[in-house]
Amino acid sequence: NPYRSRSLTASLLLHKKLWLDEMDVEPTIPLLKYDSYAERLRDSVADVRRNTAFSYTKGAGLWYYDFNISGVDLDGYQHNMSGSQGNWDHPIIMDQIRQMRELFQRLATSRPYSSEADTLFVYDTESFYYTGSLKNSDPISNTLVDHNSLAAYRTGIVFDSIHVRDLPMVNWENYKVVVFNNTFVLNQEQRDFISDTVARDGRHLIWNYAPGWLGNDEGTGLEGVRSVTGFELELIPGKLAASIEFKDSNEETQTYALSQEFVYPVLGVIDPSAELFGTFAGSSIGAIGKKSFPDHTVGSSACQIKVPNP
Repeated sequence: NPYRSRSLTASLLLHKKLWLDEMDVEPTIPLLKYDSYAERLRDSVADVRRNTAFSYTKGAGLWYYDFNISGVDLDGYQHNMSGSQGNWDHPIIMDQIRQMRELFQRLATSRPYSSEADTLFVYDTESFYYTGSLKNSDPISNTLVDHNSLAAYRTGIVFDSIHVRDLPMVNWENYKVVVFNNTFVLNQEQRDFISDTVARDGRHLIWNYAPGWLGNDEGTGLEGVRSVTGFELELIPGKLAASIEFKDSNEETQTYALSQEFVYPVLGVIDPSAELFGTFAGSSIGAIGKKSFPDHTVGSSACQIKVPNP
């Protein structure tokens, strides 16, 4: 899996903060007795290079987390492929770390940092006050925060991560796509800013689940989501273990479900001007759709695919 920083690095930079990631995707330390020694070592070097470079490309630093030495049982998980002194204990891997540190120090002092991202992922923290806190009681938030970022890294896009409160600090010339993840709480000031500043200049806005369900005194719930997304939506009655159908590139029908847990609310797209890409299984009610406006486009996804191995 790609290494993922679970930090809002763009927000930290906007606030002039230095961030150190925890590098805890440890490489495999191969043993000489294996026929695959050279291949395993090559893959480990590639992993360390990629993962270390990630933090640099986000304007951050990192520290290397050592889980344990070989044979030590930590919380029921044994790392058998560790060096005698820890997870990074191999002379070639340690030399790679030294070389990268020197390289990044030279680059950092030769030119100012700038992000190459053209996609912005937006997250919220206040939303967690209003979602289920017990295990399996909120299958939505974890998917939007954890699985969605993994899916994005697998696509190869370059994106920045930001807190919803910091949207007014963004240089919007940099971003063509804005993905709103767990933004279930949006106040009127935030709604106005998104409408007036973000939703323009040919930008693509992607709304996940139920953005703006709370936080607007003039229209919460379904009406609040309608106003912020621009989609005509309906509330599907009751609690639903939502299952979505869509056509793949071969025009074959595929089905996915977020979880077996019931989800509420579940919103369906009933907008006649929207282009649908997926429907709730067994119905014609839209679950994934796109709608075009004169100066921007919006996408709405009622239920996310849960990417394996987060």
